[in-house]
Amino acid sequence: MIKQLQKRFIMITAVSVAIVMTVLLVGINVANLVQVNRDSDSLIKILSDNNGVFPDNKKDDRRNETRNELPVNPNGAPGVQPYEQPDSPAPEDLQLKGAKENLMQAFGTPFSPETKFRTRYFSVLKDENGAFQINIDNIAAVTQDEAQSMAEYVLSGKKKSGYSGNYRFKVSQNDKGTLVVFLDCEENLRTMRNFALLSAIVGLVCLIIVIILVTLLSKSAIKPAIESMQKQKRFITDAGHEIKTPLAIISANAEVIEMTSGESEWTASIRNQVERLNELVKSLLELSRLDEVSQGTERFEFNLSDTVEAAVETFSAPMQTRGITCSNRIEKGIILSGNKEEINRLTVLLMDNAVKYCTENSVIEVGLCTNGRKAELSVYNPYDNELPDNLGILFDRFYRVDASRSRKTGGYGIGLSVAQAIVNSHKGKIHAERREHGVCFIVQLPLKS
Repeated sequence: MIKQLQKRFIMITAVSVAIVMTVLLVGINVANLVQVNRDSDSLIKILSDNNGVFPDNKKDDRRNETRNELPVNPNGAPGVQPYEQPDSPAPEDLQLKGAKENLMQAFGTPFSPETKFRTRYFSVLKDENGAFQINIDNIAAVTQDEAQSMAEYVLSGKKKSGYSGNYRFKVSQNDKGTLVVFLDCEENLRTMRNFALLSAIVGLVCLIIVIILVTLLSKSAIKPAIESMQKQKRFITDAGHEIKTPLAIISANAEVIEMTSGESEWTASIRNQVERLNELVKSLLELSRLDEVSQGTERFEFNLSDTVEAAVETFSAPMQTRGITCSNRIEKGIILSGNKEEINRLTVLLMDNAVKYCTENSVIEVGLCTNGRKAELSVYNPYDNELPDNLGILFDRFYRVDASRSRKTGGYGIGLSVAQAIVNSHKGKIHAERREHGVCFIVQLPLKS
């Protein structure tokens, strides 16, 4: 039980960390992709607004030309002006300034004046007559035929922007026709893919480190739970042994009363209740023992088929009393390595539960077969009353389907808990399935390899 709790703690922690890291890394890489696309779209917009080229800085060229001229004084003689009246900006300069501001900022990212020299792009203009005007002056990896072919492919589709291989494109309309601008994003995409691969490797390494640390520290983390479970088991064991003594005394006193005064309904009731309490204490001690010694039980090979068949035959009389018949489908010659007494006890518990809650004058179905490397035991019984939505709670200690806890069926709701502990001690699995008009308990036990 402690090892299972430790494994579950490690698994939950590892899965939680993996989910958080996956969300974080995916979010970072998606944000990186969005940023790359927005930067590319900003450059393409500038190119589309300027007929497929970056705007030229004509104002700087004019200043260079003016710088070579000799200044003239107010009297017309050569000389230096005492002061220079600034010229008002021309309309084309204002337009150029707006284009440069768009170039310098996009999504909060500044673009330097060198951007247009290191950007690889080309454009294709399709005029109203269907003729193509191709500009590949700023790229060396694409020929005119390839550029025209890519433009025709893009124009044949419905997308106005997107990716065509490693090129991001945008389709726009101007007074000359349809303009398609392609921007080479190979370097950005390669950087983004390398970053995604590196982040995945780093995330995996971090996850492995977390699992190692959690494995080493898990015992300290679940130490309070382990101590609580050990105290609970110790209490059950000590209380069980302490209760046995007064029960023995009560039983002996009842026998003395019967010897002196004769048997009566009161002495019979006392003996009945003592017997019921003895069975309860026995089940609790057995359950505590199975939880503590899940790996230390001696195991031998035995015939599972014969063991199950013998346990089922012991219920012939109780079934006959209620008009119940049993349909056996037990495969012969199944050999299991385990504790024969515990497996017999497991079969008895399942049959006892089936007989107690089975509909009268119906059929209990018992099956035993091999399923791969496992032996599968199933016990089905019809049941008239309503079953819980979660059948897993049937294995909880002291749980009974009958909420009133009627004595008519007997038991304390601990039999299936003991059955589950026996199955767990043999490294098997047990579960309940809802079937038509009843419930079926299925046990899977690993066979000897």
